[in-house]
Formats: sequence, C-alpha cells, structure tokens
Amino acid sequence: MEVYLPNVADSSLLLSGQAYILNSPLCIKGNASTCSDFHSLSLLGTLSASAIIAPFQSVFVGADSYIRLGGLIPYDPSCDFSLLINCQRLLTTKESSIVSIGNPPGPGNSYLA
Repeated sequence: MEVYLPNVADSSLLLSGQAYILNSPLCIKGNASTCSDFHSLSLLGTLSASAIIAPFQSVFVGADSYIRLGGLIPYDPSCDFSLLINCQRLLTTKESSIVSIGNPPGPGNSYLA
C-alpha cells in the first residue's frame, strides 16, 4: 500500500482500528516535515504488513497499538537480514508493541496450518 502526502507539513496519515496489508509494505512518500512535533504517520490500533517504509518521515505508534511486521527480504542473497522499519524518527509509547514475524519452519511456511 502506497500513500503519497504532497505537503507533509500540512497533511498526515492516521491509521486507527485494524489494517491488514497482505504481502506488501506500507509506504509513505512525500516531502519531509521540518517540524519536530509533526508525525507523517500515526498508528493507533492494529497494523499487519511486511514493513513500514517512510524515508525521512516521522512515525508515531500510539498507546495500545500492536504492529506486526513480516520483513522485506533484500534482493541480495548474501544479506541475512530483512527490513522492518525505515523512517527518520520512530516514537513509541510504553503500551505499544512492535513484533517481528518471521517465516515459520517446515513445509508450506504457513502460520495457519
């Protein structure tokens, strides 16, 4: 899912409730804000995605928020890591949770099996 914010100093994305983005990252694009108290993306609820990609943006994870990220596998096979969050600034609260979900072992690689 890709969201473009043309004027980040004047607009932001607020995700509340439940958002499930299957097999792709949440991408926030736009001009970065210079205001230190402004958040381009505010997450207040449950989000499941492969990653959060918000270069040069501020991301806020509110109280009681639950974020599940599967990770983006890099194109280079020699890399042994996957990307979860790419942002300039990440602000969290005590009650928020960010969880990394990897591929389960075994045939089929499904958590539902």
